[in-house]
Amino acid sequence: MRSTSGPIRFPRGSSCTAMAEAAVAESMEREGTRERPAELIPPVDPEALAELAALGAQLAAQVDELLRSLRAGLAARTALSVGCIHAYRDGAESLGEAADAGVRALYTLVARCEELDRAMQPVPALAARIRCLKGALDRLDALCK
Repeated sequence: MRSTSGPIRFPRGSSCTAMAEAAVAESMEREGTRERPAELIPPVDPEALAELAALGAQLAAQVDELLRSLRAGLAARTALSVGCIHAYRDGAESLGEAADAGVRALYTLVARCEELDRAMQPVPALAARIRCLKGALDRLDALCK
């Protein structure tokens, strides 16, 4: 027999029913009786039981509706998340492609600028010759006047 002080300890893994039965048995042992006389248990009202059953069915229907609503909400948010992930992936891919195209265009521009620079190499010498010719023309023009 257990002492009357301290909380009731239940073994791990025991079911709720077994725990409740153990608590009732211990409580009865404290009182010194094993069974309660039938006259101490009040009669059960059938209308109260019917009302309780109806409320239980109503609660179950409301819980089912809540779960359906939750499932639909989660499905909608999941679809939205998948859409966002796809948009992010597509954006990242197109950004990578655009960056590659930009780098290729930059290298092409640099190559064309180098070609233009090589093509323009004779221009300073040509400008010097034109200045020299202009000076000569100016002197001839001065002599002819």
